[in-house]
Amino acid sequence: MGNSNSGNKSGGGSLVTGILAGGKLPLGKHGEEKKAASVDAVRESSPPSPAPATYARASSPAPVIRDDERFDRPRNSTGSRGSSERSSFAADGDGPGSDITTLRTGSIGRANRSARGRSLRPSSFDEAHLISHVVAANNSAGSNRGQTAHILTTVPELELGSHLRQLYDRLCVIQPGTPVPVGVFARLWRVGQREAVAAVEELKTRELLQAVTLDDGTVWATLPMSAEDMVVLADDDAVTRFHSSLVDSYLETSEGGQLHAIPNDGYIWLNLVYHLICGDRAGEVAGLITEPAWLEAKLHAYGVAEVVSDFRRYLSDTEDADTKLLLQAFMLSVGACTAYPDTYILRQQLLGRLMTLTQQAEEGNGVSVKGADRRLSTNSVVSHTWLSAWAERQTAICMAEEHAAAGHTLVHLLPRSASLQQAGGRLRMTLRGHNGPVRRVVISPNGRDVITVSEDGSAQVWDMNVGDCVMQLARETPLTDVAAAPDGDLAVIGSQDGTCCLWDLNNGQIKHVLSGHSMTVNAVAVDRQGIRCVTASDDGTVRVWDIHTGQCEQVLKGHSDEVQGVVFDVAISSDGSLAALVSNDFCCRVYDLDEEAGDRPDALRVLQGHSGWVVSVEFIGTTEEIVTASHDATARVWDCSTGKCLHVLEGHTGRLNKVIVDSGGRYAITCSDDLTARVWDLDDGTCLSTLAGHAAWISAAAITRDGLLVVTVSGDATGFVWSTKTGAKLMELEGHSDAIRSVVTTLHGRFAVTASDDCTVRVWDMQACDVPQAAKHNGRVKQLRSLPDGRRLISIGDDGAVHVWDGGRASVLASVDSHSAGVSYIGTSTDGTRAVTGTSDRNVVVWSTDDGALVSELRAQQGSRVKDMVFDAGCTFAVVLLFDSTVSVIDTASGAVVRTIIGRGDRQVHTSGVNSLIISGDGKTLITCSKDGSAGIWELESGAVLGVVRGHSDGIVCAAISPDGSLLMTGSYDGAVQLSRVPDGSTLLSLTHDARPVALCLSPDCGLLAVALDGGSVVVWALGGDLSIPAAGLSASKAPAHRSDPA
Repeated sequence: MGNSNSGNKSGGGSLVTGILAGGKLPLGKHGEEKKAASVDAVRESSPPSPAPATYARASSPAPVIRDDERFDRPRNSTGSRGSSERSSFAADGDGPGSDITTLRTGSIGRANRSARGRSLRPSSFDEAHLISHVVAANNSAGSNRGQTAHILTTVPELELGSHLRQLYDRLCVIQPGTPVPVGVFARLWRVGQREAVAAVEELKTRELLQAVTLDDGTVWATLPMSAEDMVVLADDDAVTRFHSSLVDSYLETSEGGQLHAIPNDGYIWLNLVYHLICGDRAGEVAGLITEPAWLEAKLHAYGVAEVVSDFRRYLSDTEDADTKLLLQAFMLSVGACTAYPDTYILRQQLLGRLMTLTQQAEEGNGVSVKGADRRLSTNSVVSHTWLSAWAERQTAICMAEEHAAAGHTLVHLLPRSASLQQAGGRLRMTLRGHNGPVRRVVISPNGRDVITVSEDGSAQVWDMNVGDCVMQLARETPLTDVAAAPDGDLAVIGSQDGTCCLWDLNNGQIKHVLSGHSMTVNAVAVDRQGIRCVTASDDGTVRVWDIHTGQCEQVLKGHSDEVQGVVFDVAISSDGSLAALVSNDFCCRVYDLDEEAGDRPDALRVLQGHSGWVVSVEFIGTTEEIVTASHDATARVWDCSTGKCLHVLEGHTGRLNKVIVDSGGRYAITCSDDLTARVWDLDDGTCLSTLAGHAAWISAAAITRDGLLVVTVSGDATGFVWSTKTGAKLMELEGHSDAIRSVVTTLHGRFAVTASDDCTVRVWDMQACDVPQAAKHNGRVKQLRSLPDGRRLISIGDDGAVHVWDGGRASVLASVDSHSAGVSYIGTSTDGTRAVTGTSDRNVVVWSTDDGALVSELRAQQGSRVKDMVFDAGCTFAVVLLFDSTVSVIDTASGAVVRTIIGRGDRQVHTSGVNSLIISGDGKTLITCSKDGSAGIWELESGAVLGVVRGHSDGIVCAAISPDGSLLMTGSYDGAVQLSRVPDGSTLLSLTHDARPVALCLSPDCGLLAVALDGGSVVVWALGGDLSIPAAGLSASKAPAHRSDPA
């Protein structure tokens, strides 16, 4: 979700050239010189050139990083410095800061700290900031509409003349430090371009403005930010008029006089909402920020942070539930929009994610909002009539756009059901950016940033108020664990190559690389004093490091020997004096970290009692007691001062993966492979509740600071929220598509953050209402099959479910739940009344498409698993290909083998294994595709070979047969697609490609052949000639208009 767009020529390199050619320029009324920002920072923050079309995207990057101390301050709705807002994560309690849609101002200033540990934040403000703030400065300062006066540089010692003074007075609407093209001054002053340039030059000579001329001849200027030069100047009413007049000047030249149709000049898109609010026109803001075309254009031009900034300004002063929901829908849609920047899809995305709420509003039911636990007292019904009317208008626009674009351009389909994640529910945002499983997620102690580490070798810092990746560290090895220092300025990151790094979160630099381990680092921990960090490794050692110097203070070797030597986890006591380490030697060892290494080389205590690997350890509150979890299915409570085992926590039937202790030291949560978690009272060792409901192992858990809620995450890709005291399941967190590895909750327990093997991190609001989702598969959908009536279709999935859908209403008409394994194969009868589905364990079910009633079933069988399966048009028999390359015809009613097409070890037709099967529409002809590059053509009734397709130099990976069964197309690893005649297998055409074909499709009239290639592109071939005559009379040519390159 990071947004890093490259600058264009006129607004990028030319601006750099203009600045560098001028050298260092004086700043402030005393003419001091300050060091210019780096060229990299300048290039990253170049202003865009004006867009020629209404929604043309400016080629500007997202906001660069600015100094946190200067810019990360809360502001009120008009952008002035104040303290009316709080971080939604730091505060996540009551008030506007309790909703993630009311956003922390500081997040805008932190956007896009960048790659490989280097921050793009300028070190100080000077004329180079004229460039680096072109995009970002809109959020740096502003006018307080609650005050009766505004600030501007005082010039009592200068005689400006009445006209120049009038022009200068109007500059009070420009935020200090904001780069402004001279055209904006012309609009503000209501003068011509030449007069505006002359006035800017005059003000520059008097050191009242800073200005540069770019290579393209345009002039940009900014007001100085020297605090000592600020005094009261203009009254509130005058400033309001100035703001409004500037907006009007843009509307005079916009298409239809519409706000969202104002072209971008590098300034107005960033500051339009600011000027509207300060111009006492806040009512017009709602119309602007609910226009999808405006939101999408600004998103691609400046990044998500700038769009969210507009919402924040409006919502901080207005209680608007519908606009908040629209913002939630926007945040859920950002990933799709940024993945396809050349396709406008936001309108359809927003409609798809608001579908449940708008449908309920249309039905007049409203939306029930009820608290998830006893801390919430709200129980009201909210009517979203405005949202329903908005959706109706946007739907009409989508339909008109689809009609106009039909046959000409790619259009984004409008969902007919609430299949997308719905706004208003518990999922608030999805953080996309990692390319591998995310191993660990932590929230920094300041409550503002989330830090993630992944097997793709990257660590990322996310600003949770806007969902942007604001800093990234790229390493050459998978990362395993992360811990944050108590001040939030440093993160310790462990990796698979045995090294750790101390990452400075203020400037993005690697402060120290901790080298010493010879194998994977499994766990890292930082003491609460911010003095030491401890790392545990597969090499059997634990190392203690000084986080300020990066020096290794101690090497603890108690766990390593010739046979065993893996340290899985480490914990540090609250006072930083003790470290507890657990290993595969069935022991826990406790060390005194304050002792010199030479004085105490051995462990202070060796805690023995477990009969399996000890994999997790936690200290209990501020005591010297710990809890250990083991693969022997037990957890134990120990007193480190005496070495005595206080309690044995027994009850699990599978190995334990993790133990978690709440901050108060009252409860322990154990996570097990037995599909349950348990809550334990640490005072007496009793089990308070068993948390059962997951369908796979429980990998991790978190408990809120108040101890009321427990969040468990599992290999089944779900998270559950439970009551700690009763064990009741309060809610499910569904959205990930693969196992969840890690979970953490925010300070006040409102939000949970989960990290998954699906390469994403998701943020959940545990106080949000439960918005109903559309019927769906709980996993990947493997295949769709339409029925002859053209209205119904069937879906099969990895979850073992089969659904019959009404395509018009997007509702489920019937379901089949007879399969216990994922369904991979499907066939339908010619009349559409029956369907047959199969699984890899040879379970075949024939059922009615009207009501899902079972007709017949072949139970799963032992032996070689199914590689492919096809069915005849009457659903009476199945042709089954096993991994041993045998091909058999099976009666679906009796399960009897009717005929063996290819026996085990049979090499008469194919000299290598068979990859796949194809059956003709009439069910009379079978095609077997082999790894040896050949395709066999068989008569099913007799099992006789009719012909063999040869000519490929490598294995066949895809094939298709024409509707009338007379033409066979085969695609191979060699990049060729061969057209052959059925039944003799003679070759008609051979078409070559630059990549491996993955799918083939022939048009009903056999005039076009579509070839999908590995890499995402599709080539369409126009076939000429008569396919019934010899190959010499045939031809094929690429149809360029039909080539589709990957998005």
